[in-house]
Amino acid sequence: MVTWSVVAGAVGVLGSWLGMIYLARGESDHAPEVFWVLGLAALGPAWLIAVWGLLDRMAGRFPDPSMAAWWIISGAAGLAGVLVTDGVVRRLHESGRERPRTRYWFVGLAGSFPAWLIALAGLVWTASR
Repeated sequence: MVTWSVVAGAVGVLGSWLGMIYLARGESDHAPEVFWVLGLAALGPAWLIAVWGLLDRMAGRFPDPSMAAWWIISGAAGLAGVLVTDGVVRRLHESGRERPRTRYWFVGLAGSFPAWLIALAGLVWTASR
């Protein structure tokens, strides 16, 4: 699961980056939140694969109780990442200064990265036990 999650993360980041470049080159003026959401979504599939791996290890006759902690902390980090980066994007947008669109994309990516890392750490930690 770790390998699949890392591959999905790399493909998601690359695809999201290309989508951001495509939207930035277009003639229509997109809101900064569009680029933020693209950054958030970049690691979404990779995070889901890692969480699925955690849930898979919690199933069965003798589940590992530490899996629940990794799963809950990863979900909480994802929610906190969305809330915190939403505030950052609002503050950047309301400042009135023109910012590069890549900055909003990176803020979104930073919002989903900790949740994905925690889920991956949980998978690696339990695999080493």
